[in-house]
Amino acid sequence: MMRVWIFYPIFVLFLMGGGIAICYGIAVTTGAVQRPPIWPTVSETGVRTPARGWFTMFLTWGSFFILASVYCYYKRIDKGLVAGYSPNTRCCRSLESVKRCNCAALVFGVFGSQGVTVVSSFQTNCDKLTTTNHFAGALIAFISLTVYAWLVAFVSFSLQRLSCCDKFWATTRAVLAVLVTFSFITFVMGIGVDRKNNINPNSNLTTISEWIMIYLAILYVFTLIGDLKKIEEVKMEFGLIEEASHREGNPNPGFNLSPLNQA
Repeated sequence: MMRVWIFYPIFVLFLMGGGIAICYGIAVTTGAVQRPPIWPTVSETGVRTPARGWFTMFLTWGSFFILASVYCYYKRIDKGLVAGYSPNTRCCRSLESVKRCNCAALVFGVFGSQGVTVVSSFQTNCDKLTTTNHFAGALIAFISLTVYAWLVAFVSFSLQRLSCCDKFWATTRAVLAVLVTFSFITFVMGIGVDRKNNINPNSNLTTISEWIMIYLAILYVFTLIGDLKKIEEVKMEFGLIEEASHREGNPNPGFNLSPLNQA
C-alpha cells in the first residue's frame, strides 16, 4: 500500500509556497500590486482577478493538507507513546508531558489550518465585514501556528532525549520556531509603526516580515515529513452490528455500522 500521508507536507509546500508565489507573479504582471522594491502584503496578491480565484484555491487546499499533516503527526506520536516507547521510572513523567503537549499541538494546529481557510474565503480590501473576517482569520492562523511550532519543537526535543526522535528534525524545528516567532514579533511591530506614522499601504518592514513568517510556517509543516515517513500503515476498522428486529411483519433485521477503532 502506498503511504500517501508522506505527501501531505509536500502538498502544503507546493500548494501554499508555490501557490502564493504564482499569485504574486500574476498580480505583478497584471499591475494589481506594485513591483519591487515595494512589497505588498500576501493577501493583496489575491485581491483582483485572475489571481483571486487561484489564491482562494491554493490556500483552501493548502489548509486541508495542513490539517491532514497535523493530525497524522499527532497520531504518530500518540500511538508511538502507547506502543513504541516503554516508560520506566526515569522517563514516565517526561512522556506524560509529551502526551499533553502533543494534544495541545493538535488543537492549535487545527485552529491554525482553519484560520488559513478563513483567510482564503474572505478577501481583504472588500467591504468592512469581509475585511474584518479576513484579518481575524489571519490573526488566528499566525498565533496558532506559532504556538504549534513551539509545542511540536518541545515534543521533538523531549523524544530526542529519549532516543525516539531524530536530532536533525528536532533541531530544525527549534530553529524554525525561533525564526517564526521573531518574524511574527517584527510583523506586529511593523503594524504599530505603520499606524503611528499613518502609512498606507504598509511599509516593507510589515510586508516582508509577513512573507518571511508565512514561508517559515510552511517549511515548519514540511518538517513533519520526518515523522510521517515512519508510519508504516494506517488501519481503520469497522464493526457490523446486527440488531434483531422485534417488530411484527418485518422479517429483515436492521444493521448499524459503527466505527470501532481508528489508528
